[in-house]
Amino acid sequence: MTVAVGQIWLVRDVGAGLRRRKIHVQITRIDGSTVHAVLAHSAETQHARDRTYPRSVFDRGLRGAQLEREADGHVPYSARPHARLQPMEDSATASDFVREVKPKVEACSERARRAMQLSDSGASLSDVAAALGVNLRRASTLIRQAREIQEDERNLRELRGGR
Repeated sequence: MTVAVGQIWLVRDVGAGLRRRKIHVQITRIDGSTVHAVLAHSAETQHARDRTYPRSVFDRGLRGAQLEREADGHVPYSARPHARLQPMEDSATASDFVREVKPKVEACSERARRAMQLSDSGASLSDVAAALGVNLRRASTLIRQAREIQEDERNLRELRGGR
């Protein structure tokens, strides 16, 4: 986010104690990594109290800093709230949102299936790697992939009613 003189920001007031109220400040000048600002409603008066903030407060959105108005007066773009955040009907349950999703890997390779069989029969990882002619990392990956595919197939069968 670019910080510029004249912008109005909403920032959590550190001096507010436990209430942590948010205040509108207008940026009056920027000195390197220090930003000088005044309360937005008192920016026109001569007795406005200068407040200083580290520039990172505005750049990174610390203290809940949000840009309210650009220096030229227009409101910055903000994304529309996502449709999923709308209230749902009370009768919806978690199972209403379950979808049938294809597994990441559609078919288990013969090598992965063999790795899982060896592992299930009690062979150590180094034995599985030696039998398949691969290193330990690849043997572990093959076993994991085969188990994930087997689990995906089982879950899809349950979703379809045991077919």
